[in-house]
Amino acid sequence: MSIWDLQAPLYHLQRRLWPLSVILRNETSLASRLLASRPHSDGWALDLGSGPGHSFPLLPDALARVGVDQSPAMAKRCRAHHHAMMVVADACALPFKSDLFTLISAVGLMEYLPSPEPLLTELGRMCRSQGSVLLTTSPQGLFTRLRSLTGARLTVHNLDAVIEAAQRRSLFLTGAVHTFSQQLFLLQKR
Repeated sequence: MSIWDLQAPLYHLQRRLWPLSVILRNETSLASRLLASRPHSDGWALDLGSGPGHSFPLLPDALARVGVDQSPAMAKRCRAHHHAMMVVADACALPFKSDLFTLISAVGLMEYLPSPEPLLTELGRMCRSQGSVLLTTSPQGLFTRLRSLTGARLTVHNLDAVIEAAQRRSLFLTGAVHTFSQQLFLLQKR
């Protein structure tokens, strides 16, 4: 059993508390605007690190949606709330064929990984040509340090290194928004 399995029953409630709810609403709005710049009307969408499904509303209804979480308890909660197809797996070693997804969302995931390389390898492998990847990272700063004080094991990744590593996997930056709490990137596979 992981820490995420233990947090599953209360995780969605924590995210509804002020000021976190205001911060998350703002981040969701910014992510929606980024995704609107590259509309997708057919194919499959993948949400990595789904948790209870907070990022599912970002995925267009026109796409068949699949969620992935390594916590069975989180996957069960997401499936119940979003009637989603869920897979319990590690985001860095996924059981999907290559070039399958039109859109991949990895919101709030990379900061829990010690290195972005394995995740970016999987994103590059699974994203279709001309498909999009929405990716977030935690920035250096007070908000990330405060999150670490609550027990979160966060890694702040060098942005230039992440973008260079993405480009080596044919994922190129098409849009970015930076806030005090999150850095959002929209990548396109070429």
